[in-house]
Amino acid sequence: PPGLPFKASPPGLGNVAGSGWFVIRFPTASSLEFVPNNGGSSWDKANGNSNYILSRPGLWKLDSGRLENLQDQPAPKISPPLDGGTGGTDNGRQQAPSAPVASAPLAPAPAAAPRPAPAPMPITDARTVEVALSQLTSVEATQGIVLLYRSAWAAPHLHCREIGATWTSMPGLPIPRAGKALITDFEAGAGGNQEDESALFAVHLPTCSSLEFVINDGGPQHFRWDKAAGGANFSLANKGVFLISGGRLEKVVPPPPAPSRPTISSASKTSVSLTWPAIQGSVRGYRVWRDGALLTTVAGGRTSYMDSGLLASHEYAYTVSAVSSQGAQGPSSEAALGKTEAAGAPGMPEGLRVASASPKAVQLEWCCPTDTGGAPVTAYMIMRDGKALKTVAAVDASAQTAKNTWSDTSVKDGTTYSYSVTALHLPPEKDELRKTILRAREKLLAPKEKDFLLSIPAALNASPPAGPLEVQAVDELEVGTCSKDLKEQLKLKGITIYYKTSWQAAYAHCCTKAELGWTALPGVELTQSPTLAFPANEGWFVLYLPNARHLEFVLNDGKQAFDKLPGGQNYSVPFGGVLRINHGHLDRVALPPQVPLDLAAEAVGGSRISLTWRAPQVAEGEAPLAGFKVFRNGRVVCNCEGGATNTRFIDKNLFAFTDYEYSVAAVNNQGVNGPLSVAVPVKTDLPGPPSEPRNVRACVRKEAAKIRIHLEWEPPADCGGAPVAAYEVLRDGIVVSSVEVPTSRLRSEAEACQPMDPEAAGERRWIRSSCSYSQLSWFNDALEWSDEDVVDGESYSYQVRAVQLGPDRVDDVREGGLMQRCGSRFLENVLPDVVGPASSPAEVRAVPFLDIPRLGEQRPIIMFQAFDWGSCKAESWYTILLGLLPELRTAGVNMMWLPPPSDSVDEHGYLPRKWYNLDNHYGSAGALHRLVHALHAQEIVPMLDVVVNHRCASLQDSAGRWLKFEEPDWEGWAICCDSPAIPGGTGSRCTGEP
Repeated sequence: PPGLPFKASPPGLGNVAGSGWFVIRFPTASSLEFVPNNGGSSWDKANGNSNYILSRPGLWKLDSGRLENLQDQPAPKISPPLDGGTGGTDNGRQQAPSAPVASAPLAPAPAAAPRPAPAPMPITDARTVEVALSQLTSVEATQGIVLLYRSAWAAPHLHCREIGATWTSMPGLPIPRAGKALITDFEAGAGGNQEDESALFAVHLPTCSSLEFVINDGGPQHFRWDKAAGGANFSLANKGVFLISGGRLEKVVPPPPAPSRPTISSASKTSVSLTWPAIQGSVRGYRVWRDGALLTTVAGGRTSYMDSGLLASHEYAYTVSAVSSQGAQGPSSEAALGKTEAAGAPGMPEGLRVASASPKAVQLEWCCPTDTGGAPVTAYMIMRDGKALKTVAAVDASAQTAKNTWSDTSVKDGTTYSYSVTALHLPPEKDELRKTILRAREKLLAPKEKDFLLSIPAALNASPPAGPLEVQAVDELEVGTCSKDLKEQLKLKGITIYYKTSWQAAYAHCCTKAELGWTALPGVELTQSPTLAFPANEGWFVLYLPNARHLEFVLNDGKQAFDKLPGGQNYSVPFGGVLRINHGHLDRVALPPQVPLDLAAEAVGGSRISLTWRAPQVAEGEAPLAGFKVFRNGRVVCNCEGGATNTRFIDKNLFAFTDYEYSVAAVNNQGVNGPLSVAVPVKTDLPGPPSEPRNVRACVRKEAAKIRIHLEWEPPADCGGAPVAAYEVLRDGIVVSSVEVPTSRLRSEAEACQPMDPEAAGERRWIRSSCSYSQLSWFNDALEWSDEDVVDGESYSYQVRAVQLGPDRVDDVREGGLMQRCGSRFLENVLPDVVGPASSPAEVRAVPFLDIPRLGEQRPIIMFQAFDWGSCKAESWYTILLGLLPELRTAGVNMMWLPPPSDSVDEHGYLPRKWYNLDNHYGSAGALHRLVHALHAQEIVPMLDVVVNHRCASLQDSAGRWLKFEEPDWEGWAICCDSPAIPGGTGSRCTGEP
């Protein structure tokens, strides 16, 4: 290998010369076995992967796996290869290769071989075909070969030769469009329409007695080919007329004979039915003609047809012609005359509806009757309250679905009207519209022809009326102003919808009546509720439609989020009233609750006030009580659930020596607030000691190679009435440090706080927007301290206790305006060393967290997967792992892969709900805390499994969708707006695009 080299074929070798052809000569060889190759790894072998074998001398040609002796043929075969060559296909037709080059005399063959005879010249005489099929198929009229070709190509070409002769030059002879007479005889072209998608082409080759050919689209850049089945060339050995369609070549047979005259079987005002006998032989179908125009084509098995949509009292002539299986149409039958019956009254107008209504106009809409009575409907009469109001011209008497509209502008605001519409062949005698219509129709009539509408009796001129349709001249989608008082709103007419949602805006895509249709998206905008029972600051919106009596609607946010009833149903309000929608439930609003009774307030020390009251009676038309809302100085401080029996509340963490005012409102089971009770004033007493700090937690940190214990805690639940200005830190029961609340924090709160009512009397200026320590930002912030004086491996117990403001810092606080903020006198009577109880101890061992591995570090890490799918079923998997640590450390494990740590919907932890809640199916937060500390003591790095894009909501939003998250608090913005799993999200798309 690779063997002897081929040389490029020199000029003068005819169709085996030029690019792509190579030649090699063996002058002394009488037989040969060989395999061509490219000098590398590509080989060309015969079928069955065998070698090529030549058993005798000669001039041989190898092309596409075919080996042939050129001296055995009178002329070389130059057609495109039968395998279709290279390239794509078009509609299942194989694509031929590049055009072959005309043959030239071959190089001299060995002396023993005879010299081939010169090949005949290519075909050049191709003519168009203008005659009809009947003439074309006459043997006497046919000379040579006629090809009929159906194709969607714009310019097909015939690449051909007489058998044994030379091929035409590429792309071949153009095939012209068939003449009109021939097109009319065939279905192709749809009766002469040469713009039809599949056109008929025809070419006459008068000098040919045989033909080998393929058809292409004319190129010129990329040829598409139409060949016979299997990719072979088409071939004809005799003269005649032939049809090529769908890769089939067949001789055109004479068209079928004319059917017998059809019989008119029945006739009505608007239709004629006819039948005819089937003809002998195979036919594709029949074509039905009316007055010389093609009406339809029916399948071959049918011999009847009903012609509908006709005019009454008219005579029509029908003929039928048969269509052969090749699509050729035969002669038409004799004509049969059919006459429709006399015209009758038209049917009732269809689809009468109110397109729009307002105080200024009522617009009606309707369509032409399905049954016109056999004559055109040219006008309509509109009746209002039983009296003829207006006659209007039909929009289009020939269009059944054309919509007719008319507006009544003579209406009065709020008045109800009754409308009906009657269809007319012609307007009444004295109506000017009648003359206008007749003049327009006269231009379409033949000379001396009389308009047959004038012959229709008056009794048959009009249809039964459509209607009556009751309409009030108001805009049912007009938005009204909602009242602040729910009782007043309940007295108003129309429909009121209160809607609670977390959306920034809300819209109602709605429909008041089917005939009015739906509003354009997003619909009518809801406004923030001014009604005190449905406060806007709690997410309530309202839509008030004073003129609506029925409403079907869906709610949306103006973007992509929709709110419907469970199951995807629309909300529906069948009659007027006040309704509320919350969490996907639509309820009628009951009367609001009555005022709670006997509200009493009593100070309990300097930081607490105890409230008691009596529940009001539930009157007729009111909903049961669900609880109460407690207001301090006009702001809600508590929602007391538990029904009518929960009538006590203790307000904590207040300012000492401070005046407060309390009121209570009852809340029914619809969430509707009743009116506030009479406000009760009360003043707190002397301050007392604060309660213990909350949530004390300790952790070990290692910074700059030094161990320290870091503490965090939150302020006490009750400051005792005076500010907590410092915290004492106890280690093992001994005070080791004091943490002060910065004076600047107290001062900034004092300066930012403003009176709610600056114009009130001086003695009432204590009413502020911040009225308890619980509402101060610094009180809610976590505090921290670090103990650096610890010994590695030792255990410690830490506690924290709160210290009230003492005399040493009073002057600093006064400068910040605290006196003005709370209106209290306790700064004048502060006591030193007022210290609250110590918190629960936080136990910790001074074992530092291990440094996590980093990329590029040259130290071995052996990670142990410390859970599987069944670990969550153990009583406390964390405790089980705790007992395995010494053995794992001995085995060399220095990293442990722990399961997902958070509260989760699923038991495995991969659908986390509250990230900060570490109680889960693997154990408690305390057990995890002990395990992590023990891991660090064993120098094993803990690694938690957290999938950050896995998150499950804890609560449903106002539309009943799971879009409210807790710990951390998220809303719909955290969900992709096109999420298929959780609809209603408002975040970016799943692709990350806005």
